[in-house]
Amino acid sequence: SILNCGRAHGPAMAVINKVHLKWEGGQVVGSASPVSGAININHNNREVKLLFDGVSFKNNVQASSSSYPNDEWRHSGGAVTVCECGSTKTVELAFQRCSFTQNTARRYGGAVYISKNVKTATFNQCEFNGNTALLGGDDVYVKSNEIDEYVVITDAKIRVSEFSTSNGGRAGFEFENPSSLVQC
Repeated sequence: SILNCGRAHGPAMAVINKVHLKWEGGQVVGSASPVSGAININHNNREVKLLFDGVSFKNNVQASSSSYPNDEWRHSGGAVTVCECGSTKTVELAFQRCSFTQNTARRYGGAVYISKNVKTATFNQCEFNGNTALLGGDDVYVKSNEIDEYVVITDAKIRVSEFSTSNGGRAGFEFENPSSLVQC
């Protein structure tokens, strides 16, 4: 488990360059940084395959920051942020039996921000509860401008936060390109 890490000096975990990783169990709590989520995936156009199985992401809240004002991804994804680096789709994400609770992003994707560099993302038997993002996709935001990537959501439990419904937010999963969703 990673608890209360990453606040001032960076994320709880930074994935840089080519990585194949399976993370089983545990939790990431209170660990977002001012310029990314608790897990920052900065792939540099190299292949990244990440599988999170049974991991709980809770209370990862991005701190206010005026750094990098034009980099949308640096202010999105309270729990998991995939950077927008280059033009190739090199990242494959899988979340199995994970929970995302009370994560907050300053712009998009309260829990997870999926950049245009993600090839595939699957959410299987995941739970989303009380995540918030100021501009949209309280749980997951999929930044997309092409049709060759896809997102699969199976057997998810999504509880809409009161913040979303009372403040005009857009809850749940939000896609720039609805064609990216192949199964829900």
